Amino acid sequence: MPPAADAGDRAIPLRIAGHIERKGDLFVTGGDWLGDPDGEARIEGFSVQWPRRPANVDLSYGCALLGLGRLPDVVAGEFVGTRMQARAINGVTFKLIGEDADAYALIVEAVFSDGSHFGPALAPVDLKGPTGREHLVGLRLQLSEVKAKAPRSSSRAVASSRPEPAPRKPARIFRAPRSSAAI
Repeated sequence: MPPAADAGDRAIPLRIAGHIERKGDLFVTGGDWLGDPDGEARIEGFSVQWPRRPANVDLSYGCALLGLGRLPDVVAGEFVGTRMQARAINGVTFKLIGEDADAYALIVEAVFSDGSHFGPALAPVDLKGPTGREHLVGLRLQLSEVKAKAPRSSSRAVASSRPEPAPRKPARIFRAPRSSAAI
């Protein structure tokens, strides 16, 4: 099972349905592999169901098909890819959208036919094999609700990799008393 975004985060149940070459339609829960990461059978299409999804957040995902290119993104509950057309998925994208998207973390793992393994990675992600011709053989998703973050003390919207300097106080200057010998 992929690691949660933080040890204190609460796992959210997902259900993933997929159409796998020579196997047909399969169903797994969040944290389990759709397809076989050690196999060769391609994932040809999938959908992600989010039971009891809150109103202000959604899961957006999409795929690219070998020979057809990128398909439009869909939201939770909708199917992307194909069934029984022998079309291979050669790229996937996942992101959380909506007002409350920051309250959740989606962790994605993908394995392609050449053995390249991506993740666990925190969404948003856009994953494909090294040449773009490798097909998807394994996909694993885990959704969690993240702990509430403390409000920021600064109104700056852009995060910086440099630490913020401490607020400065005006400098106080002390002068020695003037002596008549110095003049």
